[in-house]
Amino acid sequence: MFNQLAIGAATSAGNTLVVLISFLILLLLLKKFAWKPVTEMMERRSETIANDLDNAKNAKEEASRLATEQQNKLADMQKESAIIIQQAQTNAAKIEKDLIEETKMSIAQMKKQAKLDIDFERKSALDEAKNEISLLSLQIAEKLIGKEIDNQTHAQLVDEFIERLADSNETE
Repeated sequence: MFNQLAIGAATSAGNTLVVLISFLILLLLLKKFAWKPVTEMMERRSETIANDLDNAKNAKEEASRLATEQQNKLADMQKESAIIIQQAQTNAAKIEKDLIEETKMSIAQMKKQAKLDIDFERKSALDEAKNEISLLSLQIAEKLIGKEIDNQTHAQLVDEFIERLADSNETE
C-alpha cells in the first residue's frame, strides 16, 4: 500500500505539474483573449447602469419640476378664476342696480305720464261737461225766455250756472 502511495505520489506530482502548466497556459490565454473583452463589457455595463441611474435621477427631478410648475399654474388659474368670478359678481350687482334704477325711473315716468293723462282727461271731461251744460242751459234759457241769446249773454248765464252748481256742491 505504501508502494502504491509512493507511485501515486510520483504520478500525482507529475500530473500536478502538467495540470499546473496547463492551468497557467489557460490563464495566459484567458488573459490575452477573454479577460479584456469581459472587463470592457463589465465597464460598459457599469457605465450603462450609471447613465440609467443619472437619467432616472434627471427624470425624477424633471417630473418634480413639472409637478411644481403645474401646481403653480393651477394656483394662478384659481386666482384668475376667483378674480373673474368677483368681476362677474360686481358686474351683475351693477347691472342689477342699473336695472332697478331704470325701472324706478320708468315707473316714475309712467306715474307722471298717468297723472298728466288723468289731468288731461279730467280737464277734457270738465270742458265737455261745461260745453254740454252750456248747450243745455242755452236750450233751457231759450225755451224759458223764448228768444235767442247772444254769445255774451250765453257766457254770463253759463258762468252763473256753474257758480251756482259749485256753491251747491260746496254746501253739500
